[in-house]
Amino acid sequence: MKRKNFLLLAVFLQLAFLHSFAQTKEQVHASIQKLLNKAVGQKLSSFTGDKKITKQVFSSAEVSLNEKNLNKYGTEWVHRYTDIPWNDFYEHVIFDESSNNKLNMLKMRFKKSFKSEFFTSDKPGDEDARKYNTIELYLLAKDAEAMEEQMKLLYTLREKRPESAFNAKIRAFTKEQTITWLKAKLLEKMEGGQFDQDIRIVSMDECKIKVTYTSLGRKWEADIPTAIQEITDHGVFKYATKIASKKNNSPDMLVDGERTYSEYAAIGIDENDEELMDNIGCAMKHLAGFCKNGSSSR
Repeated sequence: MKRKNFLLLAVFLQLAFLHSFAQTKEQVHASIQKLLNKAVGQKLSSFTGDKKITKQVFSSAEVSLNEKNLNKYGTEWVHRYTDIPWNDFYEHVIFDESSNNKLNMLKMRFKKSFKSEFFTSDKPGDEDARKYNTIELYLLAKDAEAMEEQMKLLYTLREKRPESAFNAKIRAFTKEQTITWLKAKLLEKMEGGQFDQDIRIVSMDECKIKVTYTSLGRKWEADIPTAIQEITDHGVFKYATKIASKKNNSPDMLVDGERTYSEYAAIGIDENDEELMDNIGCAMKHLAGFCKNGSSSR
């Protein structure tokens, strides 16, 4: 009887937690909605003429922006986004609106595309809807800090993805098997910044991966320790302390040849394959388990 009561209590607490989670999500959306409402009535200018923000909506089901032309026709246009994959929200930026110094623009980016419509308000929707992966909205410049806080909360509301089933096989790999698999995947998926090219793996052992690359005519080498904390949404190797390093191998008047250290590796991986990112992260941590006191056993 006690066991039955315990199970009922566990189920009740789980349901209460889920309800609390849903309420929290609704509260964050409601707080964002309040900030967006304060921008309604503000005017904008563009190559198509002057216009005014008449409405903004922010909810789980729909995000939309209404703008009305300030010409003799007074047409109101609706930008509406639906089927939004909230769990794939991974980047945002808030910046100045060039035509109105009282406004900022919020741009939200998702890993997956969703339905994007653009139509006049006298119609129910867009007959030629497209797929898009960004949302654009407006807020008052003075509310930028408050909106940043709400964006941070949105990130925390994302559900944790289930671990890839292939990770169990990776954890059964020997050190040599892990190095072979990981090297092959990194050669396919490694990438750096906008100007980084010719990325090559020079060596790899259980403790670190040494790579070389060129950037704006300079030659660099980078050490990528295997003991990562995580791979970020942007495909960057992150560490608990500043142990990742890079060094300019062609020093000049602008860049010296000193090795610098960071919590982020100079070279990362393509962010578009989430399961493979999970597998590579697992392989890095598994390989680090063979590393003794930061030194290779070879």
